[in-house]
Amino acid sequence: MMIKRVASWFLWAVMALVVVALVGYWWRYGRSEKANFKLPSDANLLISIDLRQMEKTVFWDALSHPMSYWDDSDSDDDNDGHKPSQGMSIPKQVAFFLLNGHDDVLFSQPISVKEKDFVQYADTLVGRQKWEAIDSQFVFDNENHLFYLWDGGKVGVAFAKRNDADFVQKTIVRILKGDHCFSMPDYLSEKINLGEHHFVIWRKPSKLTNNEPAILYGDFEKGSMVIQGEVPFQYSFSRENNYVRSTSNAEGDVLNLSLNLGDNHFAFSDAFSQDFQKKTHLALDSLLMYSTKSLTLIVPHVASKVDSIITYEYDDDFNKIEKVSTQKIIEPQVVAYLESKEQGQLYAYFKRRGVVKDIDGVSRFVGLPFVEMKAIPKGRELILSTQDSIVLETKQDTSFFKLKIGCSRYPEMFGYFPFQLDSAHVALFDELEISARQLSNTSNIKIQARLNFKNKTRNVLGLLAIQ
Repeated sequence: MMIKRVASWFLWAVMALVVVALVGYWWRYGRSEKANFKLPSDANLLISIDLRQMEKTVFWDALSHPMSYWDDSDSDDDNDGHKPSQGMSIPKQVAFFLLNGHDDVLFSQPISVKEKDFVQYADTLVGRQKWEAIDSQFVFDNENHLFYLWDGGKVGVAFAKRNDADFVQKTIVRILKGDHCFSMPDYLSEKINLGEHHFVIWRKPSKLTNNEPAILYGDFEKGSMVIQGEVPFQYSFSRENNYVRSTSNAEGDVLNLSLNLGDNHFAFSDAFSQDFQKKTHLALDSLLMYSTKSLTLIVPHVASKVDSIITYEYDDDFNKIEKVSTQKIIEPQVVAYLESKEQGQLYAYFKRRGVVKDIDGVSRFVGLPFVEMKAIPKGRELILSTQDSIVLETKQDTSFFKLKIGCSRYPEMFGYFPFQLDSAHVALFDELEISARQLSNTSNIKIQARLNFKNKTRNVLGLLAIQ
C-alpha cells in the first residue's frame, strides 16, 4: 500500500512538473507579443530580428545536442572581478536601420534599460580600457566600431566608424526621442508579428521596385542560413535561354557566376561607368551595345604563392646591402564567356580597344594585367580563359542570375572583407548560393540566398551560439 502511495505521489509530481514546463514554455514562446517601434523618416532599410524565435531555436538545439554546450573552461572575463548587470530589458523584437545617404552606419531602435545598472556597466567597460568615453552618456568600442548612447532609461546602438561620432550621436538622440519618426506600416507590422521567421528585411518603396516595398525573410535551418522572398521589380527578365555552366570538378568551383540581363537598359551611374572603364579599359555603354548582356564567369581554382623580392640599399659608408622582402601572389584560374549580338562583334571591339593583343602568335586578353588570359572567339561567343582547355557542363536554368562562392575552397577570400570574421566561424562555412528568377505572369523576382555550413545535421544558430 505504501509503495502505491509513493508511486502515486511521484506520478503527480512528474505531471505537475510537466504542466509547469509547458506553461513556462508557452509563457516564454507561445504568447503573442506585438513589436511596437517607430521607423526614422529617412530609413531606407530595416532589419527586424525576432530574438524570442532565435532563443527558442537555440533552446531546442541545446536539448538535441546538450554536450556541445558544455564548457568547463574558465573564461578570462570571469576572472575580472564583479561584472555589473547591463540592465537591458531584452525585447522580443529588435530592429536595426540604414538611413538615406548613410548605408555604412547601422542604427538600432531604442532599447529599454535600467539606467543605473547600465551606467555602472558602461563605467566598468571604460575602466577596463575596453571602451572609450566620448562624453558622460556616449561610449565607443574602437575594436568593433560599436557605439552606445543612453538617455532617459533607453539606449541606442550604432555600428559605425570612429570619425562618424558626431553624426552618430545626433542621430541616436533623435531616434531615442522619436523625432522625425513614424509608426510602422500595417503590412510591415503584420509580417514581423507573425513570428514565422528569425528575421525580416524591409526596403522602402522605390522606382526600382515599382514604388512598392520589398520584403525578404531570413531563417536559420539545419545546415544553412536562408534569405528569400518575392520582390517587385522595375525590369523583366526572360525565363528562357538562361544557361549555367560549371566544371566537372567534384569539389566544386571557387566562384561561379551566370548573368543574363536580357533586353533591359539599366541606367548606370557616371561614377560606376568611369570606374569600370578605368579598371577594364572598356566603355560600358559600348560593351552592352555589342553584347547580349549574357555573362558566365568561373573560377575553378585559386592558388597562392609567396615570391621573394630583392632590393638594395646603401648604408652611411655607401656599402651595398641586399634586402629581401616577400609578397603573396594570387594565381586564379579564370574562364569567362561573353556573347555577341553578331558573330565576332565583341572580339573585334576588344581588339579595337587594345584589350586583346596578339602576343607570340596567341590572342591574349590584357584588360586585367594581374591575370594572363587567352581570348578565343567561337561563333558569337568570346571566351577568355587562363587555361588551354577546360571541360564545362552546360544546362538551362530559369534563373537569370546565379552566383555560387565556394567559401571552404578558398577561405582566404574573407581577408578581403571590410570587416574581420573569427577564424572559428570561417571554418564553419561551406558555400554561398544566390539566385534570382522572374515569376510567371508577374513583375516579381524570386530571390534566394543560402549560406551553407559544413555541418548539415545541426541548426546553424546553435553552431554560431557555441563559438
